[in-house]
Amino acid sequence: MKLKDYYRAQTIDEVVSLLNQSKKNIILGGSHWLGLGNGTYNLGIDISCLGLDQIVETDTAIEIGAHVSLRQLETNDVIENYAHILKEAVSGIVGVQFRNTARIGASVYSRFGFSDVTASLLTMDTHVEVDGEETMPLSVYMVMPKQRHFLTKIIIRKEKLSFNYQTIRQDKTALPYLIMAMSKTQNNEWRISIGARPSRATLAHKTMHYLNHEGMDTDKAFALLQSDVALTGNLYASEAFRTHLAQVFLERGVKALWN
Repeated sequence: MKLKDYYRAQTIDEVVSLLNQSKKNIILGGSHWLGLGNGTYNLGIDISCLGLDQIVETDTAIEIGAHVSLRQLETNDVIENYAHILKEAVSGIVGVQFRNTARIGASVYSRFGFSDVTASLLTMDTHVEVDGEETMPLSVYMVMPKQRHFLTKIIIRKEKLSFNYQTIRQDKTALPYLIMAMSKTQNNEWRISIGARPSRATLAHKTMHYLNHEGMDTDKAFALLQSDVALTGNLYASEAFRTHLAQVFLERGVKALWN
């Protein structure tokens, strides 16, 4: 990556204005993936002075600034109390040095299929804030095409949830073969998220509806998942392998949370 110029923004509005001026102006977060590329950009916008590196607890929600590191998610007491699936999800990503610099805003904005972060966030009542103003459910944001905007905050509504997170990868530096994240409320309302399939993480709506309202037969739940969520192959894993993992993960997760 090459930058022709660098600017440290002082307000969110300033970032939005600069982004709109040119497609060659970019936000600098952790810059891990940008650093691996060989593109040339007019302006790198530093957002470190905007106060978006905080995790704030309110009466009803947890507000996570876009510049919060994955390491902060791993060590923060509020996350541990209300959203500890995030801690579990990020703790297996590469190493502490990497997690100290990788940012949640970049992970969510990029919507990478292999993202442990988005897969786990979908198991909660999560919203995203764009340009410091508009908010929308993360499930809606995940299916939108990428646009030029500034994802400023992730908002998780407080709930009493039980979680289960399963993934498998060759080693800590490798991408996951499949991710399955689940949550269950005390009223037996389920959320099941599938990531690294290898497309963007998505909710398994038919499976969730079945578990919420009809029964606990994991074979039927898996049949519904197959009809609802596309599991395909790529260089990392075949469709057959991912399908096998999904069946195993679903059965284990449902049994764990049901008990």
